[in-house]
Amino acid sequence: MLSLTEERGIPMRKHIKHAWIAAAAIVALAGGLIVAVGSTDGIQPVTPEEAKELLAAVRLGCDTAAASVSSSAGVVTLHEWNWRANGDLLETETTYTVALKGERYRAAVETKYLTNEWSSANSPGTIQKTILGYDGEKVTRYEPLRGYAAIANLDSGIGRELRNAKILAISPGIGAPTFPEIPPTPDNPDPGSRVLGRQTVNGEDCVVVDTVSTAATAKGTQTMIFRSWIALQKGFSLVKAEGKVRGGMFGEGETLIAQIEAQPRECADDLWGISQVQQEEHMVDDSGRIYLSRRATTDFSKDYAINAPVTEDMLTVTLPSGTKVDNELIDSQYTIP
Repeated sequence: MLSLTEERGIPMRKHIKHAWIAAAAIVALAGGLIVAVGSTDGIQPVTPEEAKELLAAVRLGCDTAAASVSSSAGVVTLHEWNWRANGDLLETETTYTVALKGERYRAAVETKYLTNEWSSANSPGTIQKTILGYDGEKVTRYEPLRGYAAIANLDSGIGRELRNAKILAISPGIGAPTFPEIPPTPDNPDPGSRVLGRQTVNGEDCVVVDTVSTAATAKGTQTMIFRSWIALQKGFSLVKAEGKVRGGMFGEGETLIAQIEAQPRECADDLWGISQVQQEEHMVDDSGRIYLSRRATTDFSKDYAINAPVTEDMLTVTLPSGTKVDNELIDSQYTIP
């Protein structure tokens, strides 16, 4: 049985980049050249002084929101539709039962295949189960249906898989991306983020921020533009984002490759998380045609708790007797007695 990552033909270490728009809603947005991009229709411009003050306020507000969370626990459901260029569909639904406390993290992951036109390995109805955990020192990945476990460090393949699960499943601070100050380089002499102005989105007063990154590719310089709408009165939550690319394999002009809409939810007094995220991603095929490659809906359970008690049992990955273990940390294979 192939794992979902193998099913897509994506090496584990490359899997995270295919969830970039989720990461955009959850983690730091990459900095780059300060440029104005895309249409600014409906965005109310601000003066350079106001833009500087707003960016400082957004940075502080986002950092404060993320730092205000010490623990979280709940169930997250990710429904994904992935298309190949020829239209073949891979549809899955994955639930993450997660717990976080400080650096420690655990996720019980269950994926059900709903449609699979990509291969015959996992027919509709197939279920895969994995338990991932990090205890502050090592990562454990346990497959209960196989009776197999792997133990490694955070820089390993299973460490990257754990971080990807954490990106998809951790609500606090998710809605508050960060906009770090990026030091200049010869390629990016004036890096950073820029406030374009303000705009009302779904009744919320938002600050609109552009962050741009550039990279050299085999087909020339490629520029990726992230535009974020940050709701000031909802814990500096991200409520909308767009990703556009120009240059490289995408050619001249700007191509919309990703969109996200997020619904913030107040989990406690002035403590905000997310109730739902909707995403779409596009790719380019060999002929240069842009096609819809991924659609996803992520729902956080109503009882998803932030800064609530998280017990030791909720964070621990227990390997039952008979489990075969591949421990990379000590270069040893053994069976749990």
